[in-house]
Formats: sequence, structure tokens, C-alpha cells
Amino acid sequence: MSIADTIVLLNKGRVEDVGPPERVYGRPASLFAATFMGGTNLLEGTITSAGNGTAVIETPLGKVLADGGGTVGTKVRLSIRPECIRVGNSNADSGVSFGRARLHDFVFQGTHLRCQASIANNRELVLRLAADNVVTPEATVDLWVQSRDVVLINREDM
Repeated sequence: MSIADTIVLLNKGRVEDVGPPERVYGRPASLFAATFMGGTNLLEGTITSAGNGTAVIETPLGKVLADGGGTVGTKVRLSIRPECIRVGNSNADSGVSFGRARLHDFVFQGTHLRCQASIANNRELVLRLAADNVVTPEATVDLWVQSRDVVLINREDM
């Protein structure tokens, strides 16, 4: 990714995604692209409303707003990169709250800490926090993500 200006991802002879590294990583076009290009958190849900280039998806963690469209009732997946999940109070105007979470399984990885977060409905999220973050293992914190960092994955990839 560091030397390419265009990436083409092939899966069993089929082109899954084509574009600049930043877009392919940050807004993958398929489930394969989302998981191939690094760790991601996947949430399953159902579109409850769509219009004007956005969709509301009901997930086990509540309603999530994402760029994209679709048909009401369609089952979809959401991809959220670990570094996009934030600790602290959400920005209500552009954020989606995941509620309270218990942090555990910290691993120092140079510029960041990788950890697990236990959230509602026995779900786990992977987070990448800045290495100088002051959270401690077993801390209970609020988690949120900006809506623009939630990627809607098409139904055909499920």
C-alpha cells in the first residue's frame, strides 16, 4: 500500500476492488476487500430506512447510520476499522455510540495499542488506540465511531 497509486484486489479470478490505497482500505467495495486489507470489525444488520445517500441499519448494537443506499429490509454488513473506534463521549452530530465497554487483552504494537472491547450482547470489538492513550486494562469506557467511518457492505458478500 505504501508504494502503489492503484491497488487491484483479485479473489478467485474476480476483481473485488480497484482504487487508490486510501480508498480501498478506508472504503472497501466488498467483504473480501474489507478483510483482506487488514483487520476490521464486522456488524450484521438490516436496513430500516434509506435515502439521500445514507442508510439507517439496525444492528445488535443499535441503529447505525452509514453512507450508501439499499432497500429497506435488506440484510447487510458494516465494516469499521479498529483505529476508527473512539474512546470517550461521542460527538452527537456525527457519531454513533456503541455504549459502555470493558477493555481487555492489550498488546503494545509500537505506535498503537491493540485491545479488545466487550460490549452489549456479548459482542467484541477490536480497537487500535494511540500508544500514549491513558486507558488501562479492564477499564470501562464509552465507545463511538464517526458515521463517515462506517462502511456499508453489499448483501451479495454475505
